[in-house]
Amino acid sequence: MTVEEAGKATVTPADVSRGGRSQAGDSRRGPVAMDLAIRTVALMAMALAGGSALVGVQPGLWQAAFISVATTVLWATGALPEDQTALAFFISASVLGLVGSDVVFAGFTTAALWLVFGGLVIGAAVRKTGLDRVIAAPIIATACGSYRRAVASVVLLSLVLSVMVPSNMTRMMLIVPVIVALAEGLGLSAGRGRTGLVTAAVLANYYFGTGLLPANVPNMALAGNLEKTLGIHLQFASYFITYFPVLGLLKAVLAGILIGLAFQSPVSGEAARVQTVRSAPDWRRRLTAIVLVVALLFWITDFIHGISPAWVALAAAFIFMFPGIDIVPLGELGQQASVRPLLYVGGMLGLGSFIAASGLGSAAAQELASWIGLRSDGTMREAVLLTGISATLGLLATHGGMAALMPSLAQELATASGLSLNAVIGMIVVGYSIFLLPYQVPPSVVGFQIAEIPHRSAVLATLWIGAVTAAVTVPLQFVWWNAIGFSF
Repeated sequence: MTVEEAGKATVTPADVSRGGRSQAGDSRRGPVAMDLAIRTVALMAMALAGGSALVGVQPGLWQAAFISVATTVLWATGALPEDQTALAFFISASVLGLVGSDVVFAGFTTAALWLVFGGLVIGAAVRKTGLDRVIAAPIIATACGSYRRAVASVVLLSLVLSVMVPSNMTRMMLIVPVIVALAEGLGLSAGRGRTGLVTAAVLANYYFGTGLLPANVPNMALAGNLEKTLGIHLQFASYFITYFPVLGLLKAVLAGILIGLAFQSPVSGEAARVQTVRSAPDWRRRLTAIVLVVALLFWITDFIHGISPAWVALAAAFIFMFPGIDIVPLGELGQQASVRPLLYVGGMLGLGSFIAASGLGSAAAQELASWIGLRSDGTMREAVLLTGISATLGLLATHGGMAALMPSLAQELATASGLSLNAVIGMIVVGYSIFLLPYQVPPSVVGFQIAEIPHRSAVLATLWIGAVTAAVTVPLQFVWWNAIGFSF
């Protein structure tokens, strides 16, 4: 099967927007009814919280909690499409008036949103010119005949990109079109084999990034806020030694093994031939390759020139959309690349700002610490409980939001637990290394959407793999800390 032939069997966007339900028929009535119930209750909670301000009720934490939890539940379950959930959040939070519109819509003023936009255009250009198939060809040749070799190739490619590209979102934009081409070239146009390869890319990029200081947003949010609030400066080498071996390398390898076993699928026995896309002249493919190489060089050397990865991606998108070049004509942008992830990312970043600015995040952390009964004896029990607090807040505020919030509470938690400040910081990192649901890491949602993986399939894959890898690596991280003399 050629890449062209395999491409004809891909899942349609309409199927994806319905969560894959169109193929399931009457057997899906149970899940559909559950989605409807969750959607109804969550939207009612948001309407009650936001609408209470209209009848004179003083805005407070309970309304913020209703809106935040309802938004999180909708994103976690996929009962409502991610972009529509974001719109519901914008409406309810704005009507409530607990924080200003600059906080609610903060996501639209960040570089991250423009990084997503630039990445969407880059991904469309790579697919339209057939460059994704050219890049995937040597991987297909290496992995041909073995699904597990294909998974191993994806994990290895993710490691290389994690070292080279300092942004998980940028890596998703680069790697997902290649993984889709790889899946098609191996005869995995749809089904669990394709889901497994995309999941391997999503998880491996996040896990490797967790152990490399500049490679993930949570890492940088933690580093920036530690320096601002406590005057603590994280260094690349010490951070790498402390976290990468277990939370990065071991976790990614374990995820790859699990995916290779659970998603095992028959693959094409012959290497797929990379064919030229007839509608894309060779000069456009060459230009796309040149622009990507230049962009990659800028991403790798950002520590020298200081230009944000977002502006590099935006410059590349500008070239691809430029009149006369028209690799991705502006008039065809909606057809070539879905802009729905922009609303989702804007909503996710806005939710994090809302939780922090409303005081809900601090209140939740303090309530959790009080509820579980931290003791100031500095034992392993306290370390495990702090990891649980971090992981719980990561489910509420996403990993980036949790990493930005927790440093302001670090000194207080250190005093309450009897642990060193260094140990509390370590528990924060362990907490956001526990990746259970896609919405916790915005680049993962964008990656699954680009690959047209149904939401339910993505949730099930990340949930069980995240739980298993956490159960294995969190205890081993404590063992590793003991081996390197990490101070508790």
